[in-house]
Amino acid sequence: MKLEVKPFPHEKLVQADDLEAFKAAFADSGVEDLMSWITADKFDAFSWSILHFVVGNNALKILDWVLDEVAAVISKQSGDDKDLRNAYVKLLTTKSLDNEIPLHLAAQEGHIEIMARLLSIMEDKFAGQIARLQCGSKNSDGSTPLLVAIEHVGGKPTEKVEKMLELLVVTGGSNLEAQDASGMDVFGAAKFMTNRGPEIEKILRKLKRSKAAKAAPRTES
Repeated sequence: MKLEVKPFPHEKLVQADDLEAFKAAFADSGVEDLMSWITADKFDAFSWSILHFVVGNNALKILDWVLDEVAAVISKQSGDDKDLRNAYVKLLTTKSLDNEIPLHLAAQEGHIEIMARLLSIMEDKFAGQIARLQCGSKNSDGSTPLLVAIEHVGGKPTEKVEKMLELLVVTGGSNLEAQDASGMDVFGAAKFMTNRGPEIEKILRKLKRSKAAKAAPRTES
């Protein structure tokens, strides 16, 4: 049975990061629950949720508003940090047809500010737990967001690549040994999926040391 492809009706306002128009679209939807509106319906050939479109189009103002609204709703309902964590996990791990979560899209496009926002959510209360869940998510090819970032490094400036990978490895806690469905890890992806193998491998080795240093227990001097 052929799946119905629904065009996304709010793509232009998301591309423009037009927050007021986005709020109006939600108000006009007739749906009271923002979480349901932004994750339940799927659009386009890739079956993206609204949140996928927001992240994929680098709509930072809209993303910030969505995250703040979710926090406000949970605050009124229970005020429990665990309930808020669970709501954020449900929101941020919503999957497309090819099992990609929003972070996969941000990593592919190199949306630094979006990545930083996604990976810092409730970091102070749950020690990066939400970030690790996102970074550990695999798409239909078995690729984590880190693998996707490397595979799509293209001609991005070195400084941007370093920041992208730092966010995924050090902030997000990505597993450098994770492999895709073909058995390829991040160093293999750097070597075989880019034309910048030595450069990317050098960055990854440096970040591996930084991640280990961050995880090491601190000792009194």
